Amino acid sequence: MFNLWRKSLAIEIDSFINHLNSKLESKPIKNFTKSAFVQKRQKINPEVFKYLSKVIMENTYVEININVQLFYGYRLLAVDGSMVILPYTENLKNVFGVSKNNTKTVLVQGRASVLYDVLNRLALDSSLNNSALGERQLALKHSDYWTKNDLIIYDRGYAGYDFQYEHF
Repeated sequence: MFNLWRKSLAIEIDSFINHLNSKLESKPIKNFTKSAFVQKRQKINPEVFKYLSKVIMENTYVEININVQLFYGYRLLAVDGSMVILPYTENLKNVFGVSKNNTKTVLVQGRASVLYDVLNRLALDSSLNNSALGERQLALKHSDYWTKNDLIIYDRGYAGYDFQYEHF
């Protein structure tokens, strides 16, 4: 699930199982279906991904790692936000809020925000929040993950003197 999937789920699962079987000395894994994967994935505690991401970052951004890509000595980071349509449930409606489109359809939407290391292809931080929160506000919540030696790219929706001031 940490890989950037480019193919169908069935092909990605087969590829992963073949990779595992090539490394295992014990009995090879045979039957592993998409349905089994989806069912088991729902049981994973999301905190596991936060922890594993933290471990990856701690082991990537060390002084001795010569493989870390930099842009003239700076990490090249990008921040962007997006609205995400979520399943319509009362629970999600209460947490994330609702919006209406031009056809008056009521949708449950959350606002996602991601801080991404462009050259090293790592998501440093991400969040899914109530749709009422703005992109700028969410971008600033990523500040624990950037340093003075980072060059951060935003799209035109983030522009403003007050927003730039928050970066000094």
